[in-house]
This record gives sequence, structure tokens and C-alpha cells, in this order.
Amino acid sequence: MNWLDILGLSARFKAILFKFRVQLLGVALIVLLVCVVGANILLSPGTIMYGDFNTPRELDRFELYPMWTEYGQYSNLDKVDRLLGFGIPVNLAMMFGVPTEAFIKMMILGNLTVAGLASYVAALWIGRKAWPSMGDLTLILAAVCVSVVYMFNPWSMNRIEHFFLWTGYALAPLVFLGAMKGLGDHDLRMLVITGILWTLGSTSVHYTLFFGILIGSAFAYHMIGCSSWQQRTSSLMSLSILTLVFLVSSMYWIVPYILSILEGAGGPSTVLTVEVVDMLSFNSNPYNVLRGLGYWWPRVDMVAHGGLEIMWEIASLIVPVIAYAALIFRRDRLTLFLTGMALMFTFLSLGTNWPLGGIYTWITFDSPFELLGWVLRDPDKWSGPLFLIYSMLMVLTILGLTNFLSGKLRFSSGMRNEALAAGVVVAVVLSCFAVYAGPSVNGYLNNIYAPVEIPSEYLDTNDWLASLEGDFNVLWLPVSTGLATNWTTKMIANLDNMYSGKPDIGGTSLYGAYYRSFLSQTLAENKTDHFGRYLATAGVKYLILRDDIPSLRDLVQDMMSSLTWQKDMTLIREDGALHVFEVDGEAERAYATENVVTVLGSLDDLRTLNWVDGFNPVRTGTLFLQQEKGTSLSNGTLVVSNAQSEDLVLLEGEGIVISPYDGTDHHDPDSMWSKASTLDRLHANWRDYLLQRGIEGWDFDYGRGLVLTWANSTDVGSVLDLSVEVPFDGNYNISVRYLENVQGGSFVLTLDGVEVAAIDTSSSLNRFRWSTLENIHIAAGEHVLSLKAVSGFNAVNLIMINDKAGWDAALSSAGSTLSSSENVYILEAGVNIGAATDVELLYSGQYSQGSAASLSPGQEIAGKMSVLDERDMRLVAVGEGDVQVWVDGEIFQASGSYQNGTSIGTVHLTAGEHQVAIRNAGSADAIFDSLWLHSGNASNLSSVFDDGDDGVNVTYIDTSDPTRYHVQLSAGGEVLVVTGTVYDGDWALSINGHKVASQPVGGYLNGFIINVSGYANVTVGYKPQSWLESGIPISVVGTGLLIPGLFLWKSRRGRR
Repeated sequence: MNWLDILGLSARFKAILFKFRVQLLGVALIVLLVCVVGANILLSPGTIMYGDFNTPRELDRFELYPMWTEYGQYSNLDKVDRLLGFGIPVNLAMMFGVPTEAFIKMMILGNLTVAGLASYVAALWIGRKAWPSMGDLTLILAAVCVSVVYMFNPWSMNRIEHFFLWTGYALAPLVFLGAMKGLGDHDLRMLVITGILWTLGSTSVHYTLFFGILIGSAFAYHMIGCSSWQQRTSSLMSLSILTLVFLVSSMYWIVPYILSILEGAGGPSTVLTVEVVDMLSFNSNPYNVLRGLGYWWPRVDMVAHGGLEIMWEIASLIVPVIAYAALIFRRDRLTLFLTGMALMFTFLSLGTNWPLGGIYTWITFDSPFELLGWVLRDPDKWSGPLFLIYSMLMVLTILGLTNFLSGKLRFSSGMRNEALAAGVVVAVVLSCFAVYAGPSVNGYLNNIYAPVEIPSEYLDTNDWLASLEGDFNVLWLPVSTGLATNWTTKMIANLDNMYSGKPDIGGTSLYGAYYRSFLSQTLAENKTDHFGRYLATAGVKYLILRDDIPSLRDLVQDMMSSLTWQKDMTLIREDGALHVFEVDGEAERAYATENVVTVLGSLDDLRTLNWVDGFNPVRTGTLFLQQEKGTSLSNGTLVVSNAQSEDLVLLEGEGIVISPYDGTDHHDPDSMWSKASTLDRLHANWRDYLLQRGIEGWDFDYGRGLVLTWANSTDVGSVLDLSVEVPFDGNYNISVRYLENVQGGSFVLTLDGVEVAAIDTSSSLNRFRWSTLENIHIAAGEHVLSLKAVSGFNAVNLIMINDKAGWDAALSSAGSTLSSSENVYILEAGVNIGAATDVELLYSGQYSQGSAASLSPGQEIAGKMSVLDERDMRLVAVGEGDVQVWVDGEIFQASGSYQNGTSIGTVHLTAGEHQVAIRNAGSADAIFDSLWLHSGNASNLSSVFDDGDDGVNVTYIDTSDPTRYHVQLSAGGEVLVVTGTVYDGDWALSINGHKVASQPVGGYLNGFIINVSGYANVTVGYKPQSWLESGIPISVVGTGLLIPGLFLWKSRRGRR
């Protein structure tokens, strides 16, 4: 009795196993090898937390479904193509109760196994096709050798953390095999399977593209071999069937992508520049690409040491040498085809790091393929399909060498000689490969991806949070993505939201990261004593402060010190490195109000508003007009800290607006004008440069980006040319919005090469300002405006061109709106007045911006204030001591202690700039915090923002579905609905069949302005979720009808 009988299997199944016993031996070897190599991962306790392995505590927290993740507050729209390929194993694991830490280990080792088995099967097919006379054992040895190379090459190890990319890599051999066989044999079953595999493997847009190229190449291979139009037509029909199966089965993610493009939504929140492509091409020189070592950021040392350096250097060439050696043994169509593909992928993998790298730059930014620029940005990703082709070529070489050597051996029968020769060849290849790949395999699987145990305080604290009743968010500080902790040296990412017991305001999304940086600075620099107000608007009830990051120890200590004396927060729990603070009052993840404050200024003004006792952030919506495109003035309360008449013209939508940001693809401010964003988009950062130069401020760029540089006039990149089309001949105003700052210099604006203005950007203040050049004659047609940096730190946000009629009309329209609103102007010590170096600034959370000017007797600070419309203004001074306030020479007096503000008189101001000075008129030191001017009748600052009346009554809130919030309310008039979700333009509110777009509230939350008369039921929904729900039925029903229909069509066609 043999082992097949012992298993008690059916006779037919035993016959199949016996027939393919040799092939199954190869399968067993591959699985065993994966288990042995991955034993450390498999057997060590803990979970894997490194890079893209953001392992959540629960399986349903994986970044897949729904389209909006409330644990971290970010979109999954860019991950919707992973829903099937990755969602199936996740749901199976949930069904069988697999723990998360076991699942992620299975994902790594499972992907390795799939890659090994897929390349093994593909290699068997290629080998049998090229060498039909070779014995099974020889083919098995060659295929196992190739699978080892495909699984464990350094590129694979470098990229395995990108497991969504790696899923496509694992399935690529099967897709390539299916395309070659299905298109060659016109095998409907194989074509359908390949189309489905294309869908399953499209867990990253890169492999969606790579699969298309592999399939297209296979189609070209067969078309070249066609000798008649009938054969070509059949090949085209087969390609159409394969593509159709893919498209229909992929509609669940294609529909959301198409709708997002049509609505101008989605897309990466980071910026692609030439320098990014150059950075990602850093290691992609020809020698490294040839060996699969072009990754720009390897996490381990890839080189063998201990006297093995030279041997490693030689062994590193084993894969390409063996692959291209196939041409020695065969120069048939298949070998030439594979060689051509290898050369194509090699060329693409080089990126910009070779003499002809400009071609890749052109492909990425200027060619018809520039829409795929973000996909192409990392050229090393092309090495994934390159190693697939290498593997297929290696099979041909190994079999060719085997055939050659077996003819030289005379030890036994032909088949045994062949097997012996194959064993020798495979042993030599794998020995060399082991020297080459050993350091990377050991470094990743036994170190980088070694499981770590999450400290118990994270589990206990989050269990405690989860047990609390109530519908609220939490916030984790400080931002710590990618930083080592005192319990592991690994690069931990997103542990807070992946393990959080309640939904949290994460730092993954663009606006979430931006606001968390603002919060971190506000807290660490002690700029407020009401920090809870900054959290309450988002429904945050608890702040969890982490103190387990050595590199942030000083920052955390500053935050801890500031938190101890906040007036609206209480320390309620400490567990190890985690400190939990509770925000006073109730927390709601959605609210509605009729009190709306619009701000012309920076995010800093939120500190000023939160300082006012009467300002209640959960009964008030704050809209920053300079934050996003498409904003406009509205009635109500307008706070102005930094605005000029040009802002009004822009907000009215008049004139030609030019964004220099769109005029360059570069970010290298050392040598050229470079694109950036005040939102600090990745690869277009802004605040780092400000902080390096001691420049404070959280100004906005109208959502249009900016350009910056500190190049001087001798640098090639000091000039940026911008094309503009002027519709009519005439005289125009040209306005430039630029940053004046303490490190400023100057730049020149030219029109068609003629200097129009030289603009000085140096100032004791740090803020964006406009400079307008009037009555510049411009002929109709296309012109070139140029920015030429001369010296210092320069940044330009916008250029605006207006004729006089449009200018005047815009100001008139804006004036009508301003006349019906209550306007508040703010002058802050050290911010927009009194930033001179000889003025001492005092810092404390009790001051409105966290700072105040200390004035010695007789000392004075002065500045200019832009007023947008003519009216009487009440003056409120904040500070301490005998102070005179001068406004255009008119004197007002404040004395005593007035740290909550005191009214000092009324002044009539016209539109335009006015001189303001603050002078210590006493015999002792005085403190000046801020000066407020408001147009209403309120007797104090609190009354300006709190009239005691809010006619909105919210009767019901349902946030159980993270993609759809339901709110019932009653009101009479204009209402702002705010949700505790981080701003994303894909959110929309539905009321009475109408859609209302979102706009950022408080700098980072979703808000919607609606008109309500009586009771209203509103739904705030995330549009990509509905797009997905439209695409899924198309995929399911379409695939369910298409595949049987294709086989029915085939059967009927076959009977003809």
C-alpha cells in the first residue's frame, strides 16, 4: 500500500496525483522553502508594523471598505481597485476568525508562495514550449530555480512591504502565461481566467498598467506570427474577449475612478515634480537596474560582507547574465520577443538616471501619457515585470545549458545525464543567487519584518475608549508616522488610528495632517489656554498624548506642560506612555448653526477667535476665504487680519488669474522657482522652509499653490515664464500676491521681456501682500509674464490682470456685501503690527495669539491697516498699562488692566490703508496684546461673536454609517451644517433632492451652507461610496451574464 492509499482518496484523484507527482514535488519544495525562509515571521509572537504594513487591531479596519475610513479620517477612493484582490482574503480570514497578526503574516508568506507557484507554472510552460523534448524532472528543477529567483530577488524583498503592489507581482506570471496561451490557442476558458486574474491582480494601478503591457506584448508576439488575415482577426477577437472580461469584472472600481475624474475629484494629495522623479531614480543607474538594485530607499544593506564583497559583486550579475545568455542557445521568435521585453522594461526602469534620462522626464510630464505621470514617477517599479521576463529567459538558458552539458556526460542513460546536468546547473545558479540575495532576504524577513509586540497600554487604553458610551472622536498627538519608539526601532506607521478604540482625527489625509501640525505647534508653544476649543468642533472628546517616541521627547514634554493648565481639559487617565485628557462639555460629531464667521486672514486667526470668551466654536462655523478656490464674500460677521482690495476683486471672480504654481514642474528652491503649497503637500512642502528661516504664519494660498525660491539673479532657474492670453487691447491692472517676510529680498516682474515692476519682499512682518501696477497697456493676444528672482527668500502666490471696468465692478459688488455685514479688524502684536526686532515679545497662552508686546515707557510700535469699506469702527484694546492708540493721528487712551479687552472709542475710517501706532504713555512697562476694530454695536468682544441667539435646533444625528450622516434640524434661514470629518471635496449634503458641495470649516472640517425653512432632513454622504455602489452591480451582473454568454456564443459558433 502506498501513501496515496493511506490518504483514502478517490481512484481518479489518486491517478491525477500520481501522474503529476514530479510537478507536485516542485510545488512542495516551493512551499517548504517559503516556510523555512519565513520561519521567523511565522513563529515569532506579535504583529508586523512596518512601512505599508499598517496592521490594524481588527481585520475590518483594513483600508478597503467603506470608501471613507473614520479611524484616521481619510478616503479609500485611491484603494478601491484593491477591494476584490485584497478583500477576498480579508473577508475569508474574518469568516474563519483568523487573528489580525496571523493574517498579516499569512499575507506576506502567502504572497511569496503565490509568486513562487505562479512563476513555477509559467516557467514550466515556457520551458516545455521551447524545449519540448526535455524530461519532466529537468523542467521541474529549472522551474523551481526560477521561482526561487522570482520570489527572493532583492527587488522583491525591497518591495514586499508594498503588498498591494506585490499582489500584482505575485500574479503577473499567471497573467503573462494566460495571455501567451490564451491568445495563441484562442482558448476561451484561458482568456476568461486571464481577464479575471487581471482584475484580481489590479490591486495597484501600476500592475493594472503592467498587466496591460504584458498582455499587449503577448498579442503583438502572436500577431507577428500570424500568416493570414483570418489568424490576425482571430487574435484580435481573443484580445477583445480578454479585455472585455477584465473591463466588465473591474467595473466596481472603474466606475468610481471615471466618476471621480469627471467631477474633478480624487487624485493624489501629493505633488509630482521633476525632482521627485530624479530622487526616485537615484539608484536606477544602468548597472543597478540590470541587477535589480535600483530601488531608491532600500531598508537594509544589500551587500554581503565579511570578505564576501567581491564574490557578492560578481554574484549580483547572475540573474541578468543567465537571462540574456538565452540568446546563446536560442534565437527564435520567443527568445527574441522575451529579450526585447527585457530591454524595454530595463529602459523604463532607468528613469532619469542615465544620459538619455530626459526621455523619461518627457514621458512623465509632457507626453500624451502625462496623465499617468503619478504612476510612472518611481521607475524602479518597472523592475517588477523586468524580473518576470528575466525569469522566463532564465528557464531557456538553464535548459539550454542542461542540453549542452548532458551531451558531454557519459555516466548513465540520457535522461539521467540530463537530470544530473540540470542539477549541476541549478545548483550553481542557486548558489550564486544565494550569495547575491542572501543579505536582502535575511535583512527583511529576519529583521525589518520581524513581528513586534504592541505594548499593553495601547491595548488597554483603546479597550477603555471602546467601552465608553457616546458618539465622539479622539485625537492622538504628536504626529509620529515613521518614527522609532522606545519599544521598537522599526518604522511604525499609523498605530494610533489603526488601534484607536474610537474614531480619530488622523494625520494621513492632507487637511488632517495640516491641522494636526497646527494643533501641535499651538499646544507645544503654549499659544492658548483653551485647547479644548480646537478639538470640540470635530467632536473630539479625548486627547491621547504619546510619550514613547525618543526623538519627540522634548516636544511631548512641552505639550504636557501646556496641557496641565488648560482651562477646558482634564487629565483623567495615565497608562504607561499614554496620557488621556478629556475635553470639557459634550462632544458631537455633527452640529448645525446659523452663526457663521468668515475670515480674511490666516489659520492663526483661529487662535484669536478661540481666545474670545464669547466665541463658542461648536455654535459657530469659521470659514477661511483664502483657503480654497471658489470662495466668496457673504453676509454675517467678517474678520479681517490680512486683506486688501485685491482680495475683494479676486473673491468676486473678476479678471484673469494666473497661478505660477501651474507654470513649473520643479521643486528645487535652491536654484529655481519651485512649486509649493501652504497646505504642505508632500514634495511641495512650505512650512519647513519658513521654520528654517524663522518665518512664522499659517497663511493660505487660495487653494492655488505658489512658487518660491531663494535663487539669485545669476542662477539659471531664477526666471519663470508664464503664458497668458489677453482677450482685448487696452490698459490693465496687474496685481501680484507675494510673501513679505523677514528673510525677503526682491524679484522683478516683466511682460514680454520688458520690466514692469521691481518688488521688494523684505519686511519685519511675515504675510502675503498684494502689489498692483495700474494702467499697463497690453495688446490682445498671447503674452509672457516672467518672474525673475533677484535676492533673498521670495514666494509668489497669484498674478491677476483686470481692466478698470471689471476692477471697479468687483469692488462695487463686494462693497454691497460688506455694507450688510459686521466687520472686525484685528491687529496682533508680533503678527501684523510690532514685529520689529527691538520689541520684546512675551509668550503665554493667556494672550490672543500666544504673544504680546512689552513696551517700556515711551516705546512705540506702528504699522498699517487695510480697511475694505468706509464706516465707523469701535476700538477695543487688549493689554495692560497706560497705552495710547493712534489711528491716523487720532489718539485713544487705555489704562489699567484690560486683558479681556476694553472699549476705547469710535473712529471713522475710509476704504484703504491707515496708520496705526501703539505707544506706552505711562511711567511703567505696558503690555499690548491686540487691537480690535468692529463695526457693530457690541459693547465688548464677547458680544461681537455671541448675541445669545441661535435659531437652529438639531433634533437627531446618526453617524453610524461612516459614509452617510443623517441630521434632522429645524431653522429659519441660512444654516451651516458641520461634520466631525476631515475636509474632502467629495463629501456632499443632500436636501430636498439638491446637492450642496462641502467647504472647509475651521480650516479642516466638512461644512455645508443650506437654506432651511422649518424642519429638514439632510444627509451628508461621501460620493465615492455611492459610486462604488453603482459599480459593484455592474461588475457582478455584467460578469455573471458575460462569461456564460461567451461560452454559449462559443458553443453555438462551434456547431456551425
